[in-house]
Amino acid sequence: MRTKEFIKSEWLQMLILLVPFVFAGLFWDKFPDRIPTHWNFRGQVDAYSGKYFGLLWLPVVNIGLCGLFLVLPKIDPRKKNYGLFRGPYKAFRVVMTLFMAVIFFTIALVSLGYKLSVPGVICYTSILLFLVIGNYIGNIRPNWFVGIRTPWTLDNPEIWRRTHRMAGRLLVASSMVMLLLGIVVRGRLFQVLFFGYVIAFVALVPTVYSYVLHRRGTAEPAINDSAVKPSGEAEATDKDLKA
Repeated sequence: MRTKEFIKSEWLQMLILLVPFVFAGLFWDKFPDRIPTHWNFRGQVDAYSGKYFGLLWLPVVNIGLCGLFLVLPKIDPRKKNYGLFRGPYKAFRVVMTLFMAVIFFTIALVSLGYKLSVPGVICYTSILLFLVIGNYIGNIRPNWFVGIRTPWTLDNPEIWRRTHRMAGRLLVASSMVMLLLGIVVRGRLFQVLFFGYVIAFVALVPTVYSYVLHRRGTAEPAINDSAVKPSGEAEATDKDLKA
């Protein structure tokens, strides 16, 4: 891909990657020498890092993830399938980059003295992330790096398709419920519900569902030879068999 085409295609992601560095540079002198980098279950800071590491590690990791997502389609043995879900894959890359940028700005604002609940921001941002992913995951085609990769989805394209369609609906519905619960449930109880939501609806249910489909003996879609071969060729084959 040429440079101009790449910039035209990836300008939004490049902008999201650049803004945290610009923000850190503009307000560098206002940041304290110690930056909070970890919070406990109660939302209390329990680890600090120096200014350079505390402010720059997330933007740098974000660039690394962005580069990794660009490389994966080139090294995947099923690289041809990426062309079949180029739009959903690009959306996935952008929302992941945006998610990391939001976490950076949350930590930066807390470092500048703003009162924010970092665990709360992470919970709500993660729910929104899964909500967006749920809208696209049903269109992801079989590959080795993105999606619900269990032994049974990777082995059978039909199980892959049905599992991802189910998971998409489940992620959207459960994420909407969690956002509504967040209106009335706060604090540690909401964090407990969030972890249960991630374990059950993001990880466990899709995995178990793919295994159930496997146990049921879900077959791959049958290939209609007459649809693939010209009718004349199919007829000739039948005559040969009779002869």
